[in-house]
Amino acid sequence: KKYNNGEIVTTEEGLMWYQPCRNELDYAFLGENYLPNNPRNICVYKGRIWTTGDHGQLNEIRACNVNQPFYFPAAMSLAMVPTGDVVKDIFEFDNSLIVGRRNDVYSVTGSSTSAGSGDLFSIKKLDATTGFFDKNCGALINNYYLFLGGDGKLYKMNTPTTNVEYLMIRPITTYIDLFRPPLSFKRDNIKNLSCVALDNSVFWCIEDKILLYSYDHQSFLYFTDLDATVIYTDGIDLKFGTSNGSRCKWDKTIYNDRGKPISCKLKTKAFDLGSPIYYKFFEQLLVTMDKPELSNSSVDIRVLLDGSQRIAHGGVFYRFVINSGVYGVSKWNRSVFSSAPFAKTQWIQLNGRSRTISYEFLNETIDETFRILSVNTVYTTRDLR
Repeated sequence: KKYNNGEIVTTEEGLMWYQPCRNELDYAFLGENYLPNNPRNICVYKGRIWTTGDHGQLNEIRACNVNQPFYFPAAMSLAMVPTGDVVKDIFEFDNSLIVGRRNDVYSVTGSSTSAGSGDLFSIKKLDATTGFFDKNCGALINNYYLFLGGDGKLYKMNTPTTNVEYLMIRPITTYIDLFRPPLSFKRDNIKNLSCVALDNSVFWCIEDKILLYSYDHQSFLYFTDLDATVIYTDGIDLKFGTSNGSRCKWDKTIYNDRGKPISCKLKTKAFDLGSPIYYKFFEQLLVTMDKPELSNSSVDIRVLLDGSQRIAHGGVFYRFVINSGVYGVSKWNRSVFSSAPFAKTQWIQLNGRSRTISYEFLNETIDETFRILSVNTVYTTRDLR
């Protein structure tokens, strides 16, 4: 008995015929068996193995019969609109099978090949302007699938109802673009891409940078100079490999990069405070920061009025030193001791006029961290002049 492909039989007399495999004889209505030839993507969905990217069949999605992984009947083939583009990724999401190319996304729903035993498998093109950038370009978090689109921007996929017919793809933000500053990647130069979800955050490892999206804060951070080429998580720790073969772990209690200072920079957008055409006179500034438990922190605060930095002594507008308030760790003559869980600056005099204001916070000292809790600015609105 043969359970793989059928074969062409040739006799010594020159007779030739097609000998079907056993599955083709048992399930004649499903058609001929077609084993995929080196498929690019493989996924398990509804008890079947699904493949895409077969040589010569780039636009087809094939599935095996239930509990028969070596029988791929001709009846279990779904076709996408032919574009010449290969399928980047295929995975299960919310009771549907998602198939994505660079510029479009499809969903496969259903549970059966026979109308009498359930809903027939069907394929539908989603209402989206982009597809998947590459394989493993997204991760599932809180019923959302966050992924990197084929146009270099970030998107989220979800269902507003429990019906998978209403899958939606929307941009997370329009400010993050791989091909524009500050990331500034070249499309053809991206060879390494991986993505994982951990601690209510999604991490993208793209070449030598790590892009972080925090679901709790709905904000982005990116890290450079980590030399990370691949990222992985076991559900507890975040790990990544470097180009020289090192394996590293992300440790939340250590604020250095393998013994080197981590250069942290937080830059806000330009705030127009609801009236972009009116001038404001900015008088004072007060910043509240989280206090590290067992370390000190020195933070440089810079203020930009209409994009121009206000310069004070040493080129730094204000340097704020936070003391941990722990004996043996705190340093004398650096800042005022306080048992409060947060630290506040004194009121900083600005005395400047502009239409917009933005802030920069920098920290470049080994084993020191900082977290901004609030920024308070006192200002008055002037006229158009």
